[in-house]
Amino acid sequence: MNDTNSLGPSSRVWIYHSNRPLTKEECTRVSMETAAFARKWTAHNQQLMAWGGVVEDRFVVLMVDESRTGASGCSIDSSVHFIQSLEQKFGLELFNRMLLTYKDEIGLHTITLSELHDALDDGKLSMDTIVANPLVATKQEFDAGFFAPLKDTWVANMV
Repeated sequence: MNDTNSLGPSSRVWIYHSNRPLTKEECTRVSMETAAFARKWTAHNQQLMAWGGVVEDRFVVLMVDESRTGASGCSIDSSVHFIQSLEQKFGLELFNRMLLTYKDEIGLHTITLSELHDALDDGKLSMDTIVANPLVATKQEFDAGFFAPLKDTWVANMV
């Protein structure tokens, strides 16, 4: 599958946040490998209706339309192993859940959650700053609010 248009709004989403921006070449290679994984991804020998790719040069995303075939524990394990292989191959950290990416007039920036309070105190960030929300669970949530004001995301609970 080349795009997410065929996936239903309740399709399940997994987002892996890179610790750094991917280079243009890395984006191309990671996108190709992730798309290839999604095309052959199965659960109990049933083909999953899935999509995989890179979003905004630092998020590896997998989506599965479970209305057709549900992702099983074994299929989810295989996706985790695939993501781990990307980490090793490209020197990435994709399981670090302590990162926050935000947008400003220059572009995207990533900080650690431990830097959040200082960034707010210094005026670098505000509650209206647009941030990535890698905890969206469905395609509908992804489409509607993967990037949203900080105040409308889980990050607001940490302030």
